Amino acid sequence: MAGVPDSVRSAPGYVPQRKISPTQRPFVPANFWAKVERRSTGDCWPWRGHIDKAGYGKWLGRSAHRWAYIDTHGDPGPFPLNLLCRNRACVNPAHLEVVTAKVNRDRRVLTPRTHCRHGHELTDDNVKIETTKAGHTLHRCWTCRREQLKKADANRWR
Repeated sequence: MAGVPDSVRSAPGYVPQRKISPTQRPFVPANFWAKVERRSTGDCWPWRGHIDKAGYGKWLGRSAHRWAYIDTHGDPGPFPLNLLCRNRACVNPAHLEVVTAKVNRDRRVLTPRTHCRHGHELTDDNVKIETTKAGHTLHRCWTCRREQLKKADANRWR
């Protein structure tokens, strides 16, 4: 497969991924890239389509960053893609790397998130720390919270 590095392809358990069945909607690159806010090569490219509860972009039943990798490098097979920037909404192919599941898990634990699920940078000024009734600590993006409050306010007076 074109997009899979030799180190991953030779790993035990590698099985090439099946092709998309003809009954599934086809991937149209122009439609996909229209939902991406392209910036400079080193910056994150936020996905502007559907974002799931975990903060990942979704397109045609798959993660948007996976479609970005497939379109630019080829299908990585069953292996996960590691988002080097840790921004779940990012689809910049330069920020994606094919790794094994173990490497992906290890990196996730060691690296804190730098952006919220909507692409806002998590800085000291933009994070509100809250404690739930159960005693869990939450780090909330204050930009997202302000947007939620504006929507709620607008709906209240309709």
